[in-house]
Amino acid sequence: LGAVYLAATAAILVVSALADGGALMAMMLLGTKPADDVLASGDILFAAQIALLLLCPLVMAYWYAPVLAGWHSLPPAKALFFSFVACARNWRAFLVYSLALVVAAVVLPALLLGALGTLLQLGAQLVAAGMTVLVLLVVAPTVFASFYVSYRDVFVSAGDSDA
Repeated sequence: LGAVYLAATAAILVVSALADGGALMAMMLLGTKPADDVLASGDILFAAQIALLLLCPLVMAYWYAPVLAGWHSLPPAKALFFSFVACARNWRAFLVYSLALVVAAVVLPALLLGALGTLLQLGAQLVAAGMTVLVLLVVAPTVFASFYVSYRDVFVSAGDSDA
């Protein structure tokens, strides 16, 4: 499953590179800052939108696939298929989940970062490093715990055991 995910993600970055000449791919893989003219043109934003659009079905296919393959002994192709179908059938719940995740992992830390930077007059890099640690210690475990809860709600009926 991991090799297929890596190959699909690389293919998505290559497709997005057609929109911006590879600036997004270079930023994601090499950490290079795009040139100012690329940022001003909006091409990198268009490439990011293409990448996100193509990543959605990939993420849907992989959301439950490891659990289905490991706990239910499904072959990888079936695990990917049933994971995609489960996400598609529960798209409303995943939309709410995604929006809540964006708020918890992006919006709130950004607001906190701005407020702390303004109030404490600390350097932006110091505050950003502190917020990164906070997100990693608080938000990441919560997200990982939510994976199991969503699996249980979608695949485990009231009379079944959890695994």
